[in-house]
Amino acid sequence: MSFSKDKDFFEMWRFEECPALVRAVGCGDITLFNQEQSKTLWSMFVSSNAKHLMRMDMNIFSKIEHYDVDFDKKESADELFCNFNKLSGYPQSVFLFFSEKYLCVTPYITLQKYWNYYFLPSDETTIIITPQNSHFLFSYEERFFIVTR
Repeated sequence: MSFSKDKDFFEMWRFEECPALVRAVGCGDITLFNQEQSKTLWSMFVSSNAKHLMRMDMNIFSKIEHYDVDFDKKESADELFCNFNKLSGYPQSVFLFFSEKYLCVTPYITLQKYWNYYFLPSDETTIIITPQNSHFLFSYEERFFIVTR
């Protein structure tokens, strides 16, 4: 595995506004992958042919649930993250792609606590995948989707 240095990880700006996330990266709780490794794992876990979530074939998923959240009210996502945690078997960590080029592994509890730094309403390629590669979480504007493969 090849890991990225903070300065080489373009999406690091998302974490810089939250001191707790910067500390988590610094102490190794959040692992940043380099672009080549990220692309390889995107092809394996997400899609070998779709570089954008809006181009993915949703027919590969057996179950789709959606939740509307308000980015200004952090607690509006409590039900979403509790349900994802339960459905996906309470993962300790998850893979989080900001796009095919930027992947990090983050503790689930950190993701749940600081979700509004990881996700933005304008995101179109941010996706969370469980280690078993069976549950995905992604968003479009203020609607989040939990899908099962």
